[in-house]
Amino acid sequence: MPAPYRICCIFPPDVKHYFWRDEQIIDAYNRPKTRPLFSSSVRDAHRFFQEASAIGFRDHFRSLYPRNRIFIESLSGEGPLFENKGVQPQTDSIDRRQPVFVEITDGKGFVVRPAITGAHGRCWCIRVIDVPSMTEHSGLESIYGLDPEDVIRRMLEMWATYRPEPFTPSFIEEQQKAEIRAAIGEIKNQLHPGRPRPGDL
Repeated sequence: MPAPYRICCIFPPDVKHYFWRDEQIIDAYNRPKTRPLFSSSVRDAHRFFQEASAIGFRDHFRSLYPRNRIFIESLSGEGPLFENKGVQPQTDSIDRRQPVFVEITDGKGFVVRPAITGAHGRCWCIRVIDVPSMTEHSGLESIYGLDPEDVIRRMLEMWATYRPEPFTPSFIEEQQKAEIRAAIGEIKNQLHPGRPRPGDL
């Protein structure tokens, strides 16, 4: 059997933590999700006996926590290991994805935009200027994630003290107005079938 490995994550202020296990949580949409738990105790470190499995988990954690240094080491502390193996970030210059509106409640939510960076590859992000209630906090850095829902989850955690408020963007409001106008027109057609008379308009 091959020697086991463990995954390390350096948290501020330069403290080594070890991947321990996955924790199940309920996200903002009341759906079950998992997130990794890290422990400062080396005795809690999960042991990976397959190189490919350790590399896969390392790359996944790097995408979740791009600001942290995450690597694989042996149980004797040698590492980082397998740095030239794993998923490389995509750096395609053409990105045809469109911004996405993620609804939180009652037609209100946040706009998440596609992004491509050297650190994150092809990902999604939300900027302070995209949230009207956050305009006074222009110094905050953008939040990145694997998908729009992941971005919103991370934003609500990282900007919790600033209390970002969901809103209805203008293009959603225009869409809602168009749907209302169409519904009113359909009701008028049902009340006055055939050619409308001047008094029906």
